[in-house]
Amino acid sequence: MDVLLILLCVAAAIALWLDGMGAWEAAVAAGRTACHRAGVQFLDDTVVIVGFRLGRNARGRAAIRRVYRFEFSDTGDNRLEGTVVALGKTVESVEMASSRCTTRPAAPLRRAHVLPMAAAEEKPHTTMVMESKTISSIPVDVLMKIEAHRPDLASVIHDLMTINDAGALQVLEARLAADYMSGTDALTPEETLRLSACCTGRRYGDIDRRTLH
Repeated sequence: MDVLLILLCVAAAIALWLDGMGAWEAAVAAGRTACHRAGVQFLDDTVVIVGFRLGRNARGRAAIRRVYRFEFSDTGDNRLEGTVVALGKTVESVEMASSRCTTRPAAPLRRAHVLPMAAAEEKPHTTMVMESKTISSIPVDVLMKIEAHRPDLASVIHDLMTINDAGALQVLEARLAADYMSGTDALTPEETLRLSACCTGRRYGDIDRRTLH
């Protein structure tokens, strides 16, 4: 019994480590891609986990939602911060600090929306403000697979990564899904099924969960 318990604990630890490595690799890829799209330098080629908690994926199953921090530079001599949120191995969102400096207002800004400037770049009464951006419902790792398989859709994917209008995003997601699914498919069956929801104007994965089993 003791040996079995030890084996189960070891197996659980290995599974957790593999899940964490998969999430970290997805976060690195997402941060690198976001920086490439924004025309900035992805520093150190890595991300650092800064928090995690339990969540539920589209199937309703428990999964770990991890928050990673990365740094980038828009001038080559500064360091700005960005964050990647991943549920399991699926990237949910990527946020990057704006490179615009704004004067501190009389009323304090919410901490969740303010990033301190790097110490070497700090100036009196100056803060770095996090941009509010509408994110495509299609995970970054799925977009990367589509772009690798169908380079002709790169411009649509670029627009999805940069546009900040919910209505336009919905139209672009529908266009991308329809164009991609009209040809050969390199996604997993589950990813294809989730992407098909976009063809009818719904969000990625917005389908009957029973069809996933």
